[in-house]
Amino acid sequence: MTIKLYQTKEYDTDFSTKIDSVETADTYSIVTFSETLFYPTGGGQNCDTGELIHNNFTYKVVDVFRDKSTDIIFHKVEKFFPRPGDSVFCRINWDRRFRYMQWHTSQHLLSQAFIRINPLFKTVSVSFNTELCTMDIEGFPKGDDLVEVEKLVNLKCSENLKIEAITVKDEDLKKLPVRRPPKVSGEIRLIKIGDWELAGCGAPHLSSTAQVMLIKIIKHEKIKGNLTRIYFMSGLSAIEDYSQKHNLVRNISMHFSTGSDELMERFNGFVNAFTKTAAQLKTVSSELGKILLEDAIKQAFIFGAGRLATITLSGERIIIAKEVIRSFSTPDVILLLLSIDQENVTAYLVGGHGIKTELNKLVAPVISEIGGKGGGRPQYVQFSFNKKEIENFKSRFMNQLKSIK
Repeated sequence: MTIKLYQTKEYDTDFSTKIDSVETADTYSIVTFSETLFYPTGGGQNCDTGELIHNNFTYKVVDVFRDKSTDIIFHKVEKFFPRPGDSVFCRINWDRRFRYMQWHTSQHLLSQAFIRINPLFKTVSVSFNTELCTMDIEGFPKGDDLVEVEKLVNLKCSENLKIEAITVKDEDLKKLPVRRPPKVSGEIRLIKIGDWELAGCGAPHLSSTAQVMLIKIIKHEKIKGNLTRIYFMSGLSAIEDYSQKHNLVRNISMHFSTGSDELMERFNGFVNAFTKTAAQLKTVSSELGKILLEDAIKQAFIFGAGRLATITLSGERIIIAKEVIRSFSTPDVILLLLSIDQENVTAYLVGGHGIKTELNKLVAPVISEIGGKGGGRPQYVQFSFNKKEIENFKSRFMNQLKSIK
């Protein structure tokens, strides 16, 4: 069993120890100590990382995990190949540790707040894998519930409640108002937050709720199992997120030459104007597409099974390609639409009513020969190829058409 210094010395950042055991691989070693400050992955929380110093060389501790059967904690250290008994100095990544303590403590406050407003809102699982933390709770809280919970937990932060770890025995556990029954037996570690929260937990926590700083519920969604997933941020991460969003709102407000309180009104006006312009553009594109189609059909190439109308679009006219295809309905005509940008050609081959030729099979060999990509149905094919191959494509495709009887 490894002595868990992180449970009693949460604010310590370094320690000296000796290596108990070593397992080496090509680029790393797995080492154990008799005691450690490094928290192992578990309880929905990622492990501590940091560095190990040996003989004046510094090595990265990149992973920490625990064997539940032996309660031994293992440390993965990059490019480090020591011997048992070697003395080492270890230092954890304090910024990472402190943020995890903020997130984990926040979850305790939130879990308690949810059952205070509704006993049905019990926490089922948690995850602190990113700055956007999650907790899954039973039931379906409404928007007003989330507002109330958020106000409540931030009030508890402002009250600067003392946070401490206490150890109790199984027989004493039933006498205590524990929110979540622990999964272990024997001597049980509980996290006590004033008179507000009491729950089993083995992770390091803050010493007071004021150090959480801020808790913000970001969003929520229903998930399988009649559960709701709550997304939240807290502590330094929440403050950084607020600062980023504040700068974003400020810059957008400056762009629209308005205050943040009028920003939504200006944005809605912009959206309405854009929607109106888009509708007008669609109408114009449709009319232009019809004109191009009429002209292409008049000049269509006649082959054994029908006619081929070709339209080539480039530059700004590329945007009307779909409108042209949507407007096409001429019987006994195959439409070939070539949309050319700087480097590639996107081609559409559409068969009008009465065209019996399977266009996907007709053009497949040509697409392959010019190194193109794409395919489709018998009467609708979309493919692309390099712009340099456009004349080669036209020549080969015309030969295919001429072979149709």
